[in-house]
Amino acid sequence: MAPVAYWARDVIFLPRYTHATALTEEELVVEKKLRRKLDLMIMPLMIWTYLMNYIDRNNYAAARLQGLEEDLKLTDTQCQL
Repeated sequence: MAPVAYWARDVIFLPRYTHATALTEEELVVEKKLRRKLDLMIMPLMIWTYLMNYIDRNNYAAARLQGLEEDLKLTDTQCQL
């Protein structure tokens, strides 16, 4: 059975996860394994990126507090954090 679409102010809305009703039990198991494998590949990269972003932002603030501007003889307009 095809998903039923309806119009509302020139936008088509389709039911969410329409493919899940047509999958067999074996396909659902394969889909679950694939989703888990992708999550295990992507989530560590996302966490690493977030952590590096946090560390990078704190380094700028710490460097400025320890006298970065004076050491490099920067004016306020040259060093805008």
